[in-house]
Amino acid sequence: MTSNAKFKGRPTNPLAIAGELHAWLTEDCRSNDILIDEMRSTSRFIDLSLTGVRGPLWWCFRDLVSTKGFSMNVRIVLVLLQVWSGVLVSGLATARDGLPSRPNILFIYADDHSPKTVSCYEDGYATDNYTDWACDYIRGEGRDPDQPWYLWLCYGAIHTPTTPADRHQGLLKEQTAELPPGIFGPRLGKPSYLQETQVWEPAGDGGAVFRGTKRTHTAWMQQVHECLMAVDEGVGRLLETLRETGQLENTLVVYSSDQGYANGEHGMRQKVAPYEATYSSPFIVSMPGSLPAGKFCRHTVNAPDVIVTFFALAGLELPWKMHGRDFTPLLLDPENASWERPTLYTHVGQDYGSNVTRAIAGEKEAVHANVPYYAALRHEDMKYVRYLTGSEGEELYDLKIDPDELTNLARDPRYQDRLEKYRALWMQELQMADAAYLEHLPPLLESNKMHLFLLVGQLGQFAERPWNEFKKEVDRAHRELPQRVPHTAVVRSESLQHQGDQVHFDAESYRQLGRRYAHAYLKLVGR
Repeated sequence: MTSNAKFKGRPTNPLAIAGELHAWLTEDCRSNDILIDEMRSTSRFIDLSLTGVRGPLWWCFRDLVSTKGFSMNVRIVLVLLQVWSGVLVSGLATARDGLPSRPNILFIYADDHSPKTVSCYEDGYATDNYTDWACDYIRGEGRDPDQPWYLWLCYGAIHTPTTPADRHQGLLKEQTAELPPGIFGPRLGKPSYLQETQVWEPAGDGGAVFRGTKRTHTAWMQQVHECLMAVDEGVGRLLETLRETGQLENTLVVYSSDQGYANGEHGMRQKVAPYEATYSSPFIVSMPGSLPAGKFCRHTVNAPDVIVTFFALAGLELPWKMHGRDFTPLLLDPENASWERPTLYTHVGQDYGSNVTRAIAGEKEAVHANVPYYAALRHEDMKYVRYLTGSEGEELYDLKIDPDELTNLARDPRYQDRLEKYRALWMQELQMADAAYLEHLPPLLESNKMHLFLLVGQLGQFAERPWNEFKKEVDRAHRELPQRVPHTAVVRSESLQHQGDQVHFDAESYRQLGRRYAHAYLKLVGR
């Protein structure tokens, strides 16, 4: 399958840029406001945004498109852009590492995330090296200057170990990061696994520290954004090179990330959970003269949509059945085009194809990074999440009034009609995607019913007055309650002191007992 791709009659060069773990917050594509402040410091991204269309993209490099048992990693989205280069769509090749390369195709990517150097390449800061190689290629090095070209540039700087360039280290040390709403909870009605993914603790100064290292949230955000500075400079150099060589107007520039990343949202510092922070990616598409400039699109799209859309723009027929939708109307008229199609996205860890079905059928674990496998739906201003393991209840969010997803509305009687609507739409989308695991889907957890939480206090334990057999039996019955009665916890009384009567606790012990009750309650409700 080959193509001599042209956009509006002109030969077109696709330039796909990816910033691994580039969270939407550092380049906010959720609203029409372009945010400029010292912590973000992304002026070249703003330059790119002002030349094109930006909006939220829902994908993860572990997401998958499955058709009749086949599966496709959505990182192939970027690979498929090479159809614009007029060459066969197949394989990966890198022009810099000695592997066989194809004419007018260059992939720049290292999977080791090394901050200073890229193994087997050359000294220097990897982000700068990548940009140098890309600019050389745009200027004509190593390719046929008379043919369209394709360049995929993947920056890994933001990914762990998140090491800024020497010139940027410490530049943001005077800046303070605001704590995300909900970093400490409480999380009434939220999934129980959020207890396992909670990694931030309150600090004495009103801030937050990372559990284990005790590094502050502000220090971490300074590090992330100092790392982003070199990526931002790289994007600026790429755009300037396109201008210098007269190729800006016939180059389709696409910037995105492999997935989102939470930096404190929902208490997390990780990816893959179904929330805006952990999944949504920035998405900017620019081609001056062919696409509108400086526009924002509020509609969401996903990875299969990107594949189908770029096939359509290249004038190619789909080689096999795909589940995406062509969103070309959104690129051409991002603010006014009608788009009534929902966005489906999934988390299935590192499983693909039949392995996903095996996991949902219970033949293997269906959890990755402490997050159970799920499928979720974005439509209009609502989000619906259903976990494929049956271990957690449904989630429903109104993103217009609750953009931080702090309040799960699945139990709210006022939202039951909408819950039914999006539950049905979720099933419809998965059926259209030929999801083979649906026949193994466990029944819904009874999550929309309000729970009564029961806290049982242990009898006082005083050395001067040992328990008799009757009190020991009562204590055994209390301690067995959590195994018999859902949403129940026992509050222990070890080390508490009496006030001198060998019956009642003293004042300090009552305060300590109250703290134990609070801790037990917050654990029950999912904080």
